[in-house]
Amino acid sequence: MKSSGQFKVSARGDREIVMTRVFDAPRAVVFAAHTLPALVRRWLLGPAGWSMPICDIDLRVGGRYRHVLRRDADGKEMGWGGVYREIVPPERIVATESFDDPWYQGEALTTIDLVERGGRTTLTTTTLFVSSEARDAVLKSGMETGVAVSYDRLEEISREIEMAREVQLRLLPRQQPSLQTLDYRARCLQLHGLGGDYYDFLELDADRTGFVLTDIAGKGIPAALLMASLQASIRSQSALALDDLPRLLRSVNRLFNEATESHRYASVFMGVYDDSTRRLRYANCGHPPPLLVGGDGRLERLSGTATVLGLFERWDCSVAEIQLQPDDVLVIYSDGVTEARSGEELYGEARLLEAIRAHRGRPVVDLLETIVADVDRFSGRLREDDLTLIVARCR
Repeated sequence: MKSSGQFKVSARGDREIVMTRVFDAPRAVVFAAHTLPALVRRWLLGPAGWSMPICDIDLRVGGRYRHVLRRDADGKEMGWGGVYREIVPPERIVATESFDDPWYQGEALTTIDLVERGGRTTLTTTTLFVSSEARDAVLKSGMETGVAVSYDRLEEISREIEMAREVQLRLLPRQQPSLQTLDYRARCLQLHGLGGDYYDFLELDADRTGFVLTDIAGKGIPAALLMASLQASIRSQSALALDDLPRLLRSVNRLFNEATESHRYASVFMGVYDDSTRRLRYANCGHPPPLLVGGDGRLERLSGTATVLGLFERWDCSVAEIQLQPDDVLVIYSDGVTEARSGEELYGEARLLEAIRAHRGRPVVDLLETIVADVDRFSGRLREDDLTLIVARCR
């Protein structure tokens, strides 16, 4: 057995190599670092002096991945890839592996298992080769040196992600204004614990409360940073929502447009609920239409009143208004709900509506958790995007 700090390499049986390393981070973070291209490019590089110009990941069973390393000194490249056989976020990844210029015989099968205890994650990578000769050739290559260096980089990146994740969690509201005529709950499940969705509740005055749900285009740390910026922009100007919601959102759009790259944008739903009248004024800026299911069975979609924020310097929106009735259920959601996949099939609005109608009589918190469980059951818990919900029932 060879060991580098917490990194260990050993042979098992005739055809396997087992590598283990303990990381001071939750397994959701370590899983993210293995599956998000922007993160993989930063650590899976081997010894110093290499970069990764190509990192393609289609994270689904049957999907392919491809990595290409390039040596900075002379431009020499080394490429490899394979097909995903099993994915259980954030616990396990099984994929084939073969190199463009084979340096061992045949195709290997690699299994990554992540076990978390007390906030620390043990990563175990087991590689099964086609023959003992192929396995022994890899053991004699000295590959553990490059792997150990890569894992040291992964440790640093995991710490960065965990710090960012903790900051992002603190940005979500810890309390919600108490309302006489509305019972409501929210849930935000970030992809791998870090992402661009967020929700917020804004106590605007004694009667009026702001409801915000946004979805930043993109994933991981870049989306999380933009999410924090957008939240600060909305919160700092939230008083404008009382009398001039379009003015507030025009200002937010201008700041977001100035601060981001041209391809970055956010869908935003922002509503102002009046607890004394049960009326909701709202702007829907490129966001999936929230669903209002009435106690009498009626369905209303809170459709778009503007395009997304951030893409255009010149931007405006209109405001719509709706009257809620006792026993009405309102569900505001991000596209991570309706675009959850089972193979090529989407969860879709129809399934969401079916879940709402089937369980609308349950307490709000139970209805919310039932919807999340239904999406997870449909997708096999293999999320490809953040998932955020606000569920409310009028009293």
